[in-house]
Amino acid sequence: MFFSNSAFEVWLLAHFESITRGLLSANELKRRLSNYLRGEYKKGDKAQLSAIVDHFEEAIVNTRNVSDLSYHTQCTNVGNLCQSIHGDL
Repeated sequence: MFFSNSAFEVWLLAHFESITRGLLSANELKRRLSNYLRGEYKKGDKAQLSAIVDHFEEAIVNTRNVSDLSYHTQCTNVGNLCQSIHGDL
């Protein structure tokens, strides 16, 4: 099972910064992503997603400390899925 709590944007934000267990609101996730993208983050925007995945390896590192499932804290183990597909990064 793979998850990203509280939103998939937690995984996307990890491409730019280390993720902590403290929950961020949807608005805060969007604000931070917009800051890194230098424009308003739009869910599902192909150009933005392409720019985000340029930082794929950083996301793996930035989520190692939040990969255990939790319903009460921010977490994501999408990096584990990516590593299982692409091998150790």
